Amino acid sequence: MADTEPTTSHADGGSFRKLSDQECYGLLGTTTVGRVAFAGKTGQQLLPVNFQFIDGVVYFQVSPGSVLGELAEGLDDVAFGVEYRDELLQTGWSVVIAGSASRVDDDSIVEQVRAVQRLRPWAPGDRTQVIALTPRVVSGRKVSAH
Repeated sequence: MADTEPTTSHADGGSFRKLSDQECYGLLGTTTVGRVAFAGKTGQQLLPVNFQFIDGVVYFQVSPGSVLGELAEGLDDVAFGVEYRDELLQTGWSVVIAGSASRVDDDSIVEQVRAVQRLRPWAPGDRTQVIALTPRVVSGRKVSAH
């Protein structure tokens, strides 16, 4: 994707703009909850996770043996998305990543991920396994009703 994409404006005043990879990666650092999608043992899954974007990789913690724990086995076809919308201003953006998920075994990375306060899950449970989602493709868009 080019560094800058033209904004498409509509006669009704709305606009749409594709985001550059750099803009997408920048937006990943502005939020703490995303959704991960994959084909699990029981079918399609789309689940929220607390995450951290570090050095081009999405990290989150899971419970071994859970549905999300299946990602520790390594999956090559995983999607991840974040979004923001401002209802009052009628603007928003979304970023979607397609990539591979795997268990993190490097102790220094595990410690770095666990040290991030914003990765603390909202739901109860023992999330001792760190998963890395390595992007292959990133895309994003910004929209406005005005």
